[in-house]
Amino acid sequence: MIHGISAHNSLPLRRAVSQSSVVKFAQKLGFKGFPALKLAISEALASNSKSSLYSGT
Repeated sequence: MIHGISAHNSLPLRRAVSQSSVVKFAQKLGFKGFPALKLAISEALASNSKSSLYSGT
């Protein structure tokens, strides 16, 4: 789960945009779809958290 995003169709419901718009946005960013974008964000956040731990910030 990424900061309150728990399911593929939860983002459009909370942001008042269509599911297809979310998928098209993810694809425009170079991802296969929303799940791939969500995974990349999750990995980036995890990596950033680890970096912050080591740098003391």
